[in-house]
Amino acid sequence: MEKTSSLGSVMACSKSAGFSLAELLVSIGILTLLATFTVMSLSTSQKKEEVLTAARIVAGDLRALQTRALNAENVKTCKNLGINVTCENGLAPCTDPMSCAPAPPYAFGAFFRANSSTYPFFAEVDASNKDFQDTPGAGEDFYQRRFSTVAVPNVKITGLVADGVTTTQVSVTFGRQNGSPNIMPCIGACSSASTLHITLTQMQSGDVANVYMNAITGRISID
Repeated sequence: MEKTSSLGSVMACSKSAGFSLAELLVSIGILTLLATFTVMSLSTSQKKEEVLTAARIVAGDLRALQTRALNAENVKTCKNLGINVTCENGLAPCTDPMSCAPAPPYAFGAFFRANSSTYPFFAEVDASNKDFQDTPGAGEDFYQRRFSTVAVPNVKITGLVADGVTTTQVSVTFGRQNGSPNIMPCIGACSSASTLHITLTQMQSGDVANVYMNAITGRISID
């Protein structure tokens, strides 16, 4: 009976345990596809989370402003041309900068515009302009919220609907001490709304998130 030498057995095992070039290329191709799929999945998840985070920020800001109003918190104000204006972050000119001091506002609020990636916080600080709206140029703004610090933001406010009617701008305020919400879908004379629907969109992926507010119940929710 012919016997196979031990050296022959080792060489045979060595040959059978190796990979051909074709098998190696196929393996590399599969790994590349898996890596690409994983990266794409992570990118998609990141974009969805980005717009959801923006919605949480909007809802959180509204709740925080309502809390400030309920707690009757102060905001720094000063006189400018005979009226009170905010001066917390140097956003308003003061006739006498040294007069910038804390004072109770009539309401705290946020002002939203369609197709924008920013919105200001404002405070109603002057009795002559107590309209529960953000009046541009009236010195009511005291903070600017930005969804992104980059030149081209990924998330924008793409829809504002008050009482079922599309609008391009809306002020949301909360009255001092009682925290009562007020939705004003205009600048100037208009009727307050009971509901507000804010749509945010991730501009690269098209993913959306929504913020809902009910001025009657005070409920603020997202999806």
